[in-house]
Amino acid sequence: MRHKIALAALNLMTTQDVAKEMGCSIRSVQLWVEQGILEGWKTPGGHRRISRASFERFVASQEMEAIYSVNIDSQYKVVAIEDHEAKRTNDYLYSEVKRLQKEVLRLTKQLHG
Repeated sequence: MRHKIALAALNLMTTQDVAKEMGCSIRSVQLWVEQGILEGWKTPGGHRRISRASFERFVASQEMEAIYSVNIDSQYKVVAIEDHEAKRTNDYLYSEVKRLQKEVLRLTKQLHG
């Protein structure tokens, strides 16, 4: 428990912390650190530490927001994620389809009317 408090006070996270918040595997987090996607380093004991600021930048760059996380049982977990960029794109395309439908209707009336 003191270990987690100390990490939080230093604004550091473990690979397990990041994996839990992202709903991914610890190995994925390890690879992100190795690839430089997340700023982190290894302790003398070989454990990775990730700065909370780096984690927050990573989440912001992905434009994702975890909506909720539910444990179904000890084996399965459901994570719902909203992707803001996809939603903006979908909203734009929907508005364009509606605009074009109105324009087709207007032109059809003009042509036949």
